[in-house]
Amino acid sequence: SLSSTTLTSTYHVYGNGAIKVKQKIEIEDSLHSEMPRFGMKFDMPDDFKKVEWFGRGPHESYWDRKTSAAIGHYSGSVWDQSYRYVRPQETGNKTDIRWMALSNGKVGLMATGLPTFDGSVHQYPYSDLDHVPKSQKHGKLDIQPKDHVDWLIDYKQMGVGGDNSWGAKPHNHYLLNSDKYEYSFMLIPFEGGEDLNKLSKLKLD
Repeated sequence: SLSSTTLTSTYHVYGNGAIKVKQKIEIEDSLHSEMPRFGMKFDMPDDFKKVEWFGRGPHESYWDRKTSAAIGHYSGSVWDQSYRYVRPQETGNKTDIRWMALSNGKVGLMATGLPTFDGSVHQYPYSDLDHVPKSQKHGKLDIQPKDHVDWLIDYKQMGVGGDNSWGAKPHNHYLLNSDKYEYSFMLIPFEGGEDLNKLSKLKLD
């Protein structure tokens, strides 16, 4: 065959409710195709509209576009993490995340990188950003907040390219080519008022 892909996901559940997630992909592809991203998407409760993270911010950043995003502790609403481009497209990614947490003010869920991950949150189905050829979808009109929260926890996304201001592909070292990739992170539940910086340092192994 032209390609062969093996994906392995491992979950280690702890007594306190925390879960260690490990995901590995092995791609053998004679066509040398590229992946836009490698990661996982979680459908969260629709009232989890608060986000907090320690990583690059406060604005979006990407593998090849992150120098202006300083590493720090940031927070905001899920909806505010999306930039509504004229044409709906990928938006809101954060890079070099040490931890990220979503909550409704009473309870929440934290993801801690082992050691880091890329991530984004969206108050609408992530698929709303999909490109539809010849459509008239407009980011300012058609991307609206909904009773839905998607959370992406990724190994990485490919770079955005555009070194010539428009159209240039990302440099090869910012691409997810056919290869082996793996990453791990912890999912830790918490209650409102907990010190998230302290929680992020929880050692379970």
